[in-house]
Amino acid sequence: NPAICSDTEIFSLSGSELGVNYKLYDWSNTQIGATIAGTGSQIDFPSISSTDIYYVNAEGTGSICAGPFTMKDGEDFYFISMTNYSDPSNVEAGNSETICEESSKQLNASADVSSMVLFSEDFESSFRFNVRNNGDNSGNNTYETWYWTTGAYANGTGYARVNSDEYGLQDMDESLITPEFDGSNMSVITLEFDHNLPIFSAEKADVDVWNGSTWVNVASYTTEQGDNTTPAPANVVLDISAHKNARMKVRFRYYDANYDYWWIIDNISITGTPSTNYLWNNASSLTNASISNPVANPESNTTYSLTVEANGCEATDQITISVQAKPTITSAPLTGANSCGLIAYNVSTDANDSEGTWNNTGVGGFEASNDASTLYTSNTFNDDVTLTWNQEVGACSGSAAEIVVQFNQPIESYEDLDNNSWIWGGLSNTEWGTAENWYKWDGFKWLRQTTSSPDITSNLYILSHLNPDVCVSTANFTQANNTVINDLTVSMDGILNISNNLTLKGDLTNSGAISGGVLVLDGDLDQKIEGASSTIENITIDKSFGDVIINTPLTITNCLKMVDGNILNGSNLLTIGTSSSNDGVIQHISGMISGSLRRFYPNTASSKFFPVGNGNVIRDFTVDFIDSPGMDQYLTASYVTGIPQVEGSNLYNGLPLVTADNQLIQNYSEEGYWQINPTDNNYDSPINTIPFEISLHMNNISNAIAFTSENEYTNVRIIKSAGSNDPNIHHNSWSSLIHIQAVGSNDSFYLKGSTSGFSFFNGGKSNGEGLPVELISFSGLCNGEDIELNWKTASEYNSSHFILEHSRDGFYWSEIDIQESAGMSTELRDYNFIHEGVVSSSNYYRLLQVDIDGTIKKYNPIVVSCTESTTGQMTVYPNPSSGSFQIIIKNFTELGSAELMLVSATGAKIWDKSIEIGNGINTFLVSDELEAGVYYLILIDKNFRKQVVKQVIK
Repeated sequence: NPAICSDTEIFSLSGSELGVNYKLYDWSNTQIGATIAGTGSQIDFPSISSTDIYYVNAEGTGSICAGPFTMKDGEDFYFISMTNYSDPSNVEAGNSETICEESSKQLNASADVSSMVLFSEDFESSFRFNVRNNGDNSGNNTYETWYWTTGAYANGTGYARVNSDEYGLQDMDESLITPEFDGSNMSVITLEFDHNLPIFSAEKADVDVWNGSTWVNVASYTTEQGDNTTPAPANVVLDISAHKNARMKVRFRYYDANYDYWWIIDNISITGTPSTNYLWNNASSLTNASISNPVANPESNTTYSLTVEANGCEATDQITISVQAKPTITSAPLTGANSCGLIAYNVSTDANDSEGTWNNTGVGGFEASNDASTLYTSNTFNDDVTLTWNQEVGACSGSAAEIVVQFNQPIESYEDLDNNSWIWGGLSNTEWGTAENWYKWDGFKWLRQTTSSPDITSNLYILSHLNPDVCVSTANFTQANNTVINDLTVSMDGILNISNNLTLKGDLTNSGAISGGVLVLDGDLDQKIEGASSTIENITIDKSFGDVIINTPLTITNCLKMVDGNILNGSNLLTIGTSSSNDGVIQHISGMISGSLRRFYPNTASSKFFPVGNGNVIRDFTVDFIDSPGMDQYLTASYVTGIPQVEGSNLYNGLPLVTADNQLIQNYSEEGYWQINPTDNNYDSPINTIPFEISLHMNNISNAIAFTSENEYTNVRIIKSAGSNDPNIHHNSWSSLIHIQAVGSNDSFYLKGSTSGFSFFNGGKSNGEGLPVELISFSGLCNGEDIELNWKTASEYNSSHFILEHSRDGFYWSEIDIQESAGMSTELRDYNFIHEGVVSSSNYYRLLQVDIDGTIKKYNPIVVSCTESTTGQMTVYPNPSSGSFQIIIKNFTELGSAELMLVSATGAKIWDKSIEIGNGINTFLVSDELEAGVYYLILIDKNFRKQVVKQVIK
């Protein structure tokens, strides 16, 4: 170690020999301490404390090599160059300071490290150090070629000199070599010396440095150096840092010189600036603990101790980095269901008041924005709101603490909300009266309640319990117990469970399920039921004023109780019950259902009451099955105002008819009819095959009230137009039921009959005109000299016989045939007669029908001419009609004037007209106010030939 720090050093010599004494000397030949006897192993010399070059003398004590052997003499001696060197001075680790957590601080340490003298020689002493002769020994080898002398300079200073005249021509090679010195710890090493060098020819002067394994040239002189006349030396400074090692030395080599030349070396100084090494403790929080300016990343208050080392000497300092915590939010989170219906939040941080300010995303504001704890009021809902404290004082100035909160609201899309609107949240329990279960609209937002619950003025909304809305519980549903409210809205998948009664004064919008208890509708105005197809377990209608208007399909799973008030459901199906096992109940006191009503039947013999009507008058009926109608079978029924239609015309097919109890049915009530459809409108369903009894309430039917006979209602019978899965026969003809009874009075009576299969139903009776026979056609056909006469009836009632009369001129008649009629018939019947040997001119025929009581009915005559035929045809469209129709006459050969006549079914002339028949198609429009009934159009051409067409007016 070439330096003595702020202490002392001790040299050690390894391998000391027995019988040898060792002495330590400084460069001035002064012995340091006492003599040390060799031990055969390592010995330690006395301590030293000053700068110098030290050497050791070894003195033999025996007969061999007795006396001193000075290591200072000879070649390649190991001299130790020691330099006094104090610890690094002015060591500064930096200034202690405070930083913000999660931030860093670059340390900036400094220290003063001075240079030191590694070797110095001014040649003022007579003692010489290493020289080497590498010549051929042709000169005087006993004379050391490098020698210490004076006299060259005027100031008398000493120096080392080598002369070339001691050797032969260009044969000298002399080296002056310094003692070894340790340069391994140096950052910079500088060699400085003075010299004079005259140059004659080829001599060379080199300066070399030992790099630890070989000599390296650092300077070579082949030209004159210094003033060799005066003389005055040249000063040389060389940087030899590149060759530093632990055993450095410098060689001055003079070779290939001629006679009488020389090289003078003086004032050799080798200085070094030690490398400065920094070492910090707490290295784990430093980017590099071995540099002066590492970046510190402490997690807590940390003291960093610095050791600065230079050439084995050390000095220390320290710095403390205090870590200030960033501000943090200390208030509890506000998210999820905890925030539902809230608008304010007490937000706080662990910072100090006035050290920062709050800001926020969304719309809202702080009560005191520079208070560490303050109240934030939001107007942003169902979105994240970030509340941020911005630190403006201290080491953490510029840092922020934030919390993301949500002020959640029930998710809904309702319109026209008012301050009486409530939403069920159910976040506390299932109890209606728990205020915290409810939200109330304040005109802008939903506020969770703390003290109140809905009342009679409230409009209530029940949201879906399956909705991922954090503000609506998925684990419970509303329990309402004897509560009165105004409007009620139950959303899709919403559940309202009623205990006892929930009374509704306003409207119901139901797309969910209302179960348990009874929903009572008793408002003073019309009350609407709307929403998607919905389900309610029990409903009571008890309205003194207004109707219940159903604008959506509705299923009442258990009981409909009608105390007072009508249900107007139009085309929206009202279903009672859900299956055979839950067929539902209607408790009826008053009111009607104006629309479609569906009722399930149990899988056993049963009776169901249908309180349907037309909105003004109830037309209730009952269907009683004497056997099971099948599993999950139902009927869908309504009372339809007006006349049933078939192919765009009034349905009269099958009329008149005669019932099994001989009651003539010619017409039916035109106020309306009962439409009763089987399960799935499938006329092959089980319920459509099972016999049943049906009782129709003929209540306040206008033509029945006008009956002239007090008991005329007893002549009314139930008729039906059966439905079918075959569209060709679906509701296209009337037939009768088996009559059971008619009870009541003309203004309100019940008809009861039995049948199977569901249909249109109505009450029908005779027209009261006493027409026993419905004559469909009466015609004659020429067959050679004979005329074949044919007539056909559709029905006959109390008919006795027909009389056929003949006339040549249409005024004088004679009887030619009598045929018995069927008496009672509802089927088509054909009659014919052949009039033989008639003349070939016009012949007139007339048919008379005689009743069993002697009443005679004369039908209009026809004319048959066998002299000439016509292909003309008369048709009527539409037929039946409402009184306005067209008469179409086409392809007539007898052109010119003709008579057109309209007569009633009894033969009474309504009108007759003179017309002109031209070529092709002739049309005539008839627009008369005719009473409903059967009429006949008669066309008589100019040759008195007739055509007759039946026309029905509905």
